[in-house]
Amino acid sequence: MRVTPGERGAPLPLSRREREKHASPALVAQASAAPERFPFALAHGSCSISLLGRVCPCRQAIPPDFKTLYRAARDGDDDLTNSNHHQALYRNTALELSGFLVLLALLTAAITLTLKLAQDGEAVIRGVLGSLGVFVLLFIVLVLIGLRRHGWTIEPGHVLIQERPAVPFTGRRRAIRLPFGDVVRLARVQNGVEDVIELRARSGARYLLSPVARAAGRLPVYDSGDLEAFAARLHAAILAAGHALPALADGMSFWNRPAGLGLLGVLLVLSLGISGMVLVGILGGGVSAKAGSEAAAILVLLPVGVGWAVRRAWRRRRALLAQGG
Repeated sequence: MRVTPGERGAPLPLSRREREKHASPALVAQASAAPERFPFALAHGSCSISLLGRVCPCRQAIPPDFKTLYRAARDGDDDLTNSNHHQALYRNTALELSGFLVLLALLTAAITLTLKLAQDGEAVIRGVLGSLGVFVLLFIVLVLIGLRRHGWTIEPGHVLIQERPAVPFTGRRRAIRLPFGDVVRLARVQNGVEDVIELRARSGARYLLSPVARAAGRLPVYDSGDLEAFAARLHAAILAAGHALPALADGMSFWNRPAGLGLLGVLLVLSLGISGMVLVGILGGGVSAKAGSEAAAILVLLPVGVGWAVRRAWRRRRALLAQGG
């Protein structure tokens, strides 16, 4: 669906050719002469003025597409990332890690059952390999389901929330224009190793927005600066519209509650077991110092990372309970 002059509320941007076609010289002059009248218009996202980015004939700010913003954030393009739109890849870590533990338990049960019922060594090999193949396939599907792209856009009187699966056909799409008056809370909550922004609606619905993961060596680095700046702009826009909203503060998520802490505890015990087996293999000469040494080092240090996550989640919980949150 494309936006043409007179239409309202469509979330998709027009092509460059259509923007140039619909651009009005009078409208361009008006936006250039009084940019302060359009504080929430998007740079590069207007459906009529692609360069000035002040206003469009439908009087709605249209967000840039997901690929454009993702590449802009990755490459550090401030013209796009410092706008009234923020989008990033969201990972449902609770779903992925809990699903991993369930699949691991099912894999263990399947291998145990195979060892008991198999009549010969060939049947054991087929059963074990088949169980491992199903485990890997289901885990890949689980990871793909947990990956989504979330984007928020600040519009006059509304915040446009768009969510879609990162991989097509692995989840549902959701798009909603939430009035500023229906926003009751903005909070900074934990989602694994990074903090995300949580928006609570008056209806009880919750929406999450992640920081952009920038490439830094082999491991991604989450840039929370852009996310915090966007949350501050959204908070200021809601206050400027005359709606009361508490200041952005830390909040409690799944990882700070008993279920999340219990899941982290199970992962810590599992990581200790894996680390112990790898150490035994290294000391016994089963793991070569040349082949797989980096992977072995990661597995040995795995309990340190999981322990840090447990400590981080527990400290956030204690701090919030002490504040009465």
